[in-house]
Amino acid sequence: MDITDLPVKYDEKYAERLSRMSWQRSVHGYARHCRSEGGKTRWVSMHRLVWEWEYGSVPRYLDHINGDRMDNRLCNLRPATLSLNAHNTRRRIRESLPAGVFRTRGSGVSPYGACISHHNKTRYLGVFATVEEAEAVYREARRLVMEHESAVACGAEPGEVRLPVFSRARGRPKRTDVAEAKALWDAGLAGTQIAKQLGCCSDTARRLLREAGVALKRGPRKKRPSPPVGGC
Repeated sequence: MDITDLPVKYDEKYAERLSRMSWQRSVHGYARHCRSEGGKTRWVSMHRLVWEWEYGSVPRYLDHINGDRMDNRLCNLRPATLSLNAHNTRRRIRESLPAGVFRTRGSGVSPYGACISHHNKTRYLGVFATVEEAEAVYREARRLVMEHESAVACGAEPGEVRLPVFSRARGRPKRTDVAEAKALWDAGLAGTQIAKQLGCCSDTARRLLREAGVALKRGPRKKRPSPPVGGC
């Protein structure tokens, strides 16, 4: 297949060399060429070939910055890690929620949660009232992860680049949540009611109350006597 038959982008200075080769689009969306080396044939992707012509060697992973695998201009390519490639992959549509956003078990004021996976660990970013808030926090965390991985891929020393610190991790509630749980308890709400108000599970609500200094006891909570109505 001629290169003009593919919707591919490349730098003009390599147009003549690329046009002398035959190309096809792989099942994964890359423009590739079949060449012989040492009596063996192998497939070579255009973006790796162009990088080799420009810099003499090719890193183990290359990433298309804008996510378009047919855009093989040098300005759209960068050295990468496996983690960076994974985070810069176009996501499949999953229900009606964007990537990194999920529904919490609670149904109160914070029904949406955000999380991000990095180095085989899931880091929870908190719970939020709207999808937009959860998505914004996820996108910021994703940007920090990609900046870190890009620096590592470009040869930064381990001590020069630190892993991004996320605003919240699972199991470490914010002090504002602790104070709010204590206020709801003082107002007479039960543990399950507090969980619904905070948009979390009952175990998390009990943990918040214990951090607030509430002595929880087994069994139903005793009802408080109603204040007298009228009279002396």
